[in-house]
Amino acid sequence: MGSGCSTPARLAALMLTVLLAACAAGKSYVAADDAPPYARAGYLDARLALTRIIGAPLAPIVRNLRAPHGRLHGRAGLERFLRDALRPLDIVVIRSRPAATRLLIPGHFTHATVWLGTPAEMKALGVWSLSAVRPHRERLRAGRPVIEAARDAVQLSPMREITDVDEIVILRPRPGGRDWARAKYAGLFAAIGRPFDYNFDWTDKARLTCAELVAGVFPEFELPVRYTQGRFAIVPDDIVRAATIPGSRLRVVRYVAPADGNGFSASGGEAVLKLLSRPRDDAT
Repeated sequence: MGSGCSTPARLAALMLTVLLAACAAGKSYVAADDAPPYARAGYLDARLALTRIIGAPLAPIVRNLRAPHGRLHGRAGLERFLRDALRPLDIVVIRSRPAATRLLIPGHFTHATVWLGTPAEMKALGVWSLSAVRPHRERLRAGRPVIEAARDAVQLSPMREITDVDEIVILRPRPGGRDWARAKYAGLFAAIGRPFDYNFDWTDKARLTCAELVAGVFPEFELPVRYTQGRFAIVPDDIVRAATIPGSRLRVVRYVAPADGNGFSASGGEAVLKLLSRPRDDAT
């Protein structure tokens, strides 16, 4: 006990080690129908039971175990490129900077956000006056054009949340008209404040992960439910995959990755296809 670490700190470190080791060993996933019979019958997996106990207390520790910046951080011209390329209600899926949290997400891409656009664009769509939007106007004016389920809750975030990362995919929904847009904005803003689901458990309807936020507001994407690490979940790779399917209501606009020097490359859907994970055929 001479190291200076308290017993609670030692216990937290031990639990964190066990949790991350278990997650690192089980990042693959299967279709929900291929989950073990006990899971499909509603019985709780021991891995999910563990994260329900220690997930929230350990979340602040896990969040801090990350690289200072993503590989795209500070790339010349990146922010201007994105502002020109993005349109309101684009889905921005990213591979986050190297971090312990990447061990919790199966697949290549690890986070999903929605680009809200500028106040002027929101006014043009007729959504600036929505009752769900009005309380958040000041933050939108102050430069928080991203909505995401992250850290502790669904929230509005600055642009750096989608630029200080390793890779970016811009996905664009098929336009549905002003009424469609109003319904999407109303759904997104109604979710602000909903607690983040540290357990990544699709069956927990009181809390949301980033991918669950997208799946709930955009049911037309028909995102599949997977079984991974002892729980049912929505996988970010599947959001990107949906945009590569012919006839989908979502398409790939740009895939952005670091390039030599201080630059970046922007390509299309073919580059993304090579990165996407695939479900296993069984739940062993």
